[in-house]
Amino acid sequence: MFFKMKVRYPNISPDQVLEALTVPKMDDWEVYEQVKVIKELMDEQAQQVYFLTPKHKIPFMLQREFICKFYHKKNYFMNADGSPGAHVVVRVPGGEHPDYPENARKKVRGSMECIGFVIKDCPEINGCEIHSIYNEKMNGSMPKFFLNGLAGMISKSFATNMLKYIESGGQR
Repeated sequence: MFFKMKVRYPNISPDQVLEALTVPKMDDWEVYEQVKVIKELMDEQAQQVYFLTPKHKIPFMLQREFICKFYHKKNYFMNADGSPGAHVVVRVPGGEHPDYPENARKKVRGSMECIGFVIKDCPEINGCEIHSIYNEKMNGSMPKFFLNGLAGMISKSFATNMLKYIESGGQR
């Protein structure tokens, strides 16, 4: 499943979005049933993170789980004048973890091939702009029409849920 998205949030700073994209905060608002740090990767300045999709109402659909490396970088890009340019959040395949063996819980192991966010200031709306791409391999058997519909649902719920979370001051 691949899609890209551009979202503008008036009156919300890039720092607020970056904070909402940390693992403990994402567990409060993201579309996943569970988001959990399973290992700190100090050498890489990253985290190994477990994601579990919600249970589906469709009988033949198994839950998907993902293990990824999660990079969270404030002011990763700089402007030509040296001022902060943009924050970056990236998820890439994260390998395996002994506490989360593949196929142990009757779930399908997917792969977050590359999910990335560039979060930058947007002065014309007194807020910020997010450019993101999603490239996930859901694995297992899923009809293409279902994946296409899922991509649209995920992008819309991601943008809406994050906005509600930030506007509520971090309350569910």
